[in-house]
Amino acid sequence: MPGTRNVAQLEADKPPNYAYGPLVGEIRRALADAPTDKKPRACFAVKGTGLEALRAAHSVLVKNAAPRRTFPMGSDLSLVFFSHQAGSYVHLQEAETKGNRIRIRYRIVPHETREMTSHFAIVPLGRLDPGRIAVKIMPSRIKQDPIQRGLESPSVDWKERVVCKSFAFVVASDGERWVGQ
Repeated sequence: MPGTRNVAQLEADKPPNYAYGPLVGEIRRALADAPTDKKPRACFAVKGTGLEALRAAHSVLVKNAAPRRTFPMGSDLSLVFFSHQAGSYVHLQEAETKGNRIRIRYRIVPHETREMTSHFAIVPLGRLDPGRIAVKIMPSRIKQDPIQRGLESPSVDWKERVVCKSFAFVVASDGERWVGQ
């Protein structure tokens, strides 16, 4: 997506001749298997940006920590979008914030080879106003025509099994405690 940074560049301690460091590598391995009998979990928000956000994403995706649902007002926040390993690329097309709603649009692009890839992105949200924030994950409106190139279009069922889901979180005002989603 234009204007984004490669998450592999966030880790200064990556081994020589490697494209990414240990945190990104472990996240990629954790996303390697698509859930077979259930839908993938929802995307989630983390406190911080850059390396701090990458570490928080690692805790959830690799160490299975529960994602936070409430954040203090004035915190820099980021959104973690991901897809499990599959035979298509999942391109982030758009991230749009309007009031207390965030819309993330993605596009499925079939591989021209038989490779399998998983994907994740950390989208900086900045400081949001207090309240319940609804995040909607949806396919792009851009018409995709992989059939024209001789490639098979992914099924709706495939998208449901591979791409993370919508969710909500809360930004609490000073001294206020929020319960629930």
